[in-house]
Amino acid sequence: MPENVRLQNLRDFTVQIRDPENKEIIGTGIVISPDCIITCAHVVEAAIGKSPPEASDSKIGVYFPRFESREPQSLHAVVDCCLLEHEDDIVSLKLIDGRAPLGPEQLALLGSAEQSEGHIFRSYGYSPTGEYPATRAEGSIRGSVEWPEGKKLLVDPIQLSSQEIDHGMSGSVCWIPN
Repeated sequence: MPENVRLQNLRDFTVQIRDPENKEIIGTGIVISPDCIITCAHVVEAAIGKSPPEASDSKIGVYFPRFESREPQSLHAVVDCCLLEHEDDIVSLKLIDGRAPLGPEQLALLGSAEQSEGHIFRSYGYSPTGEYPATRAEGSIRGSVEWPEGKKLLVDPIQLSSQEIDHGMSGSVCWIPN
C-alpha cells in the first residue's frame, strides 16, 4: 500500500435514514459533504410515502449514530436532487437543521465501479432484521449488466454477489479495498 494512504472507515460516513414520524430505520445513507447525503430513491419513498420528485419539502429523518467520540445526533433532510427523466435508484438529500457532525476526513470519497469487475467489496448498513441495528457485508462485484427493456437509466446497473446483504442496507456504500 502506498505511503500516507488512509483507508476510509465505513462507519465514519454511514447514517440511518429514518421515518420522520416514528424514527423507524428505513435504510442507509452515505455522507458526501457537510450537508449532503446520498441514498436510494426507494428508501426516501419508503420513509415519507412519496416519490422523490413529489417530496417537495417533506422532512426525512437522518440519524448519525454514536461512533467513537461522536455523540448520536438526529437531523432532518429534504430531497435536494433526483433524476426526473431517468429511473436510476439514487437521490441526494440536503440537511436542513444542522450540518453533519463529521470532519472533512470522514466524508465518503466516491468513485466508479467501472474497473472493479471481479474485485471484492465491503459494505456497512442498517438492517433492522437482526439483534443489532447495523450489519456488515462482503461480496464480489460481478460487473455491469443490461437494464430491463423500457427502463431509462443513466448508467448500467452493477451486479453484486453476496450472501450478507440484507433488508435495510439499501443506500449503503460498496467499498473496494486496495
